[in-house]
Amino acid sequence: MRVPSKTPLEPIVGKPLAAVIFIMDYIQLQFDGGLILTAVTLPTVEVAGRVVSFGEQEYRDELCARIGKVPTDATARGGEEIKIVFSDGSKVSISLRPEDRRGAEAAILGDGSRTWTR
Repeated sequence: MRVPSKTPLEPIVGKPLAAVIFIMDYIQLQFDGGLILTAVTLPTVEVAGRVVSFGEQEYRDELCARIGKVPTDATARGGEEIKIVFSDGSKVSISLRPEDRRGAEAAILGDGSRTWTR
């Protein structure tokens, strides 16, 4: 019997980031096991206390450098943010604030059979 997840993002914890896919105006983070987090609101990357945003020179490299890293925590705080913490201490965050949204959803998590949106 499968125990339900405490949060919708819990299934990505412990699953290495397998790919970062840049698609026209959004980004997909693909985790082992077929889980895909689509970031319609573009994420930020925090490494060693420095936050890098879309448009900055290091953005792509820092986001792709998370490939192979394992999430140790993944949370969605109300209308604030989705935050994924990786084993190396780096973080990827997606704002859920209305003023940062670029569409109806800020993020979509899917595994092929279920979808969760925020």
